Amino acid sequence: MNRFYIEKLIVSGGWHKDTVIDFKPGLNFILGPSNTGKSLIMDCLDYVFGFSPKKNRPSKIVDNQYGYEYVTLHLATGTGSVILKRKIGDSKILASGTDPTVEHGTYSVSHNAKKNINAVYLHLLGIDEPHVIRSAETGTKTQDLTWRSMLHLFFIRQGDVARESSALLSPNTIGHTASASVLLYLLTGKDANSLIATEDPKISEAKKKAVIGYIQEKVKELTARREKLEVALSSSNITDPRTSVERIRKEISDLQTRMDSAAKESQQIMSEIYAWNGKLSESKTVEHNLSVLHQQYQADIRRIEFIVDGAASISPIRKKVKCPICGEYAERVQSTSFIEASAAELEKIKHHLSELNVAQQGVNHQQKTIITTIRALEEKKDAIDTLITKQLQPQLSSFEEKLEQHLKLIRLSGELDFVRQDEIQYSSELFNKETEEVSRPSKYNVFEDYDYDLIKGFEKKL
Repeated sequence: MNRFYIEKLIVSGGWHKDTVIDFKPGLNFILGPSNTGKSLIMDCLDYVFGFSPKKNRPSKIVDNQYGYEYVTLHLATGTGSVILKRKIGDSKILASGTDPTVEHGTYSVSHNAKKNINAVYLHLLGIDEPHVIRSAETGTKTQDLTWRSMLHLFFIRQGDVARESSALLSPNTIGHTASASVLLYLLTGKDANSLIATEDPKISEAKKKAVIGYIQEKVKELTARREKLEVALSSSNITDPRTSVERIRKEISDLQTRMDSAAKESQQIMSEIYAWNGKLSESKTVEHNLSVLHQQYQADIRRIEFIVDGAASISPIRKKVKCPICGEYAERVQSTSFIEASAAELEKIKHHLSELNVAQQGVNHQQKTIITTIRALEEKKDAIDTLITKQLQPQLSSFEEKLEQHLKLIRLSGELDFVRQDEIQYSSELFNKETEEVSRPSKYNVFEDYDYDLIKGFEKKL
């Protein structure tokens, strides 16, 4: 632990000459007859140490400052000096000096302030981390470790010199446990930072009631749900839903296989219908071409017959023609050989027309066969589609509904098992919680931590 000591106290300001009191390292006594200012000096020191006057604890330097304005304390540390100056009646202390570890500036006397003089004094003792100490025998009540909670160990007033209780324990408002805990920390470094807080019995009792109420509500909900599930399961005439589920699933699988097979067959028939419709279209095209050819043949027959009939009704024409070489006239008879040729062509066309009629009859017969085949395929496809939509699909939907009903029963049965288990568990917890006793906090005696070795070692130091 670091050390520092008071070099001098200066009370200044007003119309007074500075009053300076020097101190030395080690133990210092302020001695003198009554009414010579000993208590005023102690109040001045305490004031710079951060004392805040109260109605029940006044300060002489504040209530009757005798015209002074400032109280200044010079401290010697291991790395320099620290000068603390406080204006009388103010709650701020100005820090300066040569110690590089102490930041210059204004500090508050309240240890709850962000920048407070308490932290400066603890730092000068080598305490830079926040600590808490026990402050009561019962529970885990704690308070902050502060400079003023240990000041009684270094700063003893006249009234405390002759008191019968230990000078190591604070005679002021700090409690007996807290005072001993401060000393224990200074001797051993043991604080209450890691102390696990225990609850107030009233809070524990309130929590217990809240938990009991919650568990009772859960038991009530679980009971209602169990009864509802039992009614739902008892109203069903299915005794073994798991076995029924397997049977229904097999029937659904068989039905699905039949539907897949029927749908595949329907697709194949549809492909055949498309193919036969293609053939029918080709046959109609041939029929159309034959019809056009038939019309052409008939037109040719009518034309040739007209020529032949016209030529037969006209006598041969005789005509004299002058020879262009000799100049003689000769008789020329018009040839009728074309009539025989036309008659032969007419017979040929009629023969072709006869063959064409035979071909048209064959095409018509082919179309009838194709149409009959298509209609038979369509009827077969309609029958398969009717089987799927009117029989297989309704059966499948019915089995799926049955399957869902059976699965629901299985889920309800499983839920019922869990609800019963939870109901038993919560009922057990309710019984345990209702019969549970709220623990009472044990008393803590701080002096039990002062073991023999600690006391013996301290005695040697003394």
